[in-house]
Amino acid sequence: MNAIAEAQKLWNETPCGTGDYLAGLERGSREYFDEIRRSRYEVTDLWMKRTIPFDIARGKKLLEIGFGIGTDLLTFAENGAEVYGIDITEEHYRLASQNFKVHGLKANLKLCDAADIEFPSETFDVVYSHGVLHHASNTVRCISEAYRVL
Repeated sequence: MNAIAEAQKLWNETPCGTGDYLAGLERGSREYFDEIRRSRYEVTDLWMKRTIPFDIARGKKLLEIGFGIGTDLLTFAENGAEVYGIDITEEHYRLASQNFKVHGLKANLKLCDAADIEFPSETFDVVYSHGVLHHASNTVRCISEAYRVL
């Protein structure tokens, strides 16, 4: 099994940010997604809200590489960005789509490999990725693609 297939299997079985702490919440409900976000920003990754300027793309087009269930992408959208995202995992795509739906916001999501981003050059004002690119077997290619679409 190649690295992409292994990552897809892992994240389809255990989507990013999920775990036992969500027991009792309906998967895909607004409460489910809000608890994931609360846990991310208030428990496991407290530094993120202090460090990442989620309003940096207000009025701009932002691409997130590896959007997971859409937690950060949703936060960028709430702060005024026109958001796009790519991910290689079908379950992430499904959950992120639902996350945006229950929050009444729009995102342009695609199943796509970061090594071959399916957008024209110079499409985005901001490209964001957290905890993804260093896992790629072709990190340099992925970063070159991110640069190309900026």
